[in-house]
Amino acid sequence: SMIGVHIAQCEEAPKKKGSNATSSDDSDDGPEYTADQVSTNNGKDGKPVWMTYAGKVYDVTSFVSNHPGGDRLLLAAGGPIEPHWHLYRQHFASDLPMRLLEPLAIGNLRESDQDAVDEMMEEIMEKEKDPYEFEPERVITDNDTDGMRVHSDQPMNAEVPEHLLTRNYLTPSYLYYIRHHHPVPYLSQTQIDNYRLEIDLSAYNKGK
Repeated sequence: SMIGVHIAQCEEAPKKKGSNATSSDDSDDGPEYTADQVSTNNGKDGKPVWMTYAGKVYDVTSFVSNHPGGDRLLLAAGGPIEPHWHLYRQHFASDLPMRLLEPLAIGNLRESDQDAVDEMMEEIMEKEKDPYEFEPERVITDNDTDGMRVHSDQPMNAEVPEHLLTRNYLTPSYLYYIRHHHPVPYLSQTQIDNYRLEIDLSAYNKGK
């Protein structure tokens, strides 16, 4: 769980060359940083990109250009990842994100600062609506005999098993491949009735 996950407070580590850590003794987990120190490394003005997660501090500068979500990674620059992964929950669908983060760890976040992050997340979950509260009902089963093969349910990422594609000449809509990156927006009837799609073909000299 992203809430209440703590890394045990480590012994203070010596300040390393090129580091702005405030620690002074050795620690197997590396130096300890404060949230204020992390916030100064936000990728601006040539600074590195640091962020925190579950009590660890990561320097993700070298990973920014390889992030599948592009520069959205920078939303967490200089701060905690937790509130962003609360929305982008595809990061919990496999262990790949954590495997990519592990070699980028440079130290630990001060325990009191991680406590503040955990409290913030608890408040978000208690007071704010779950962004996935209005997900549509889907034909999902525990196996792929009669329904979609789900890779992630929040946001939904599901494919149609091959044997279902041949059941109908035209694939029914409930078996369409689903690949979402965000919650499905909840629209009022008025918004649905007034929805208009505008296609701009001016780049092809076709106008709008």
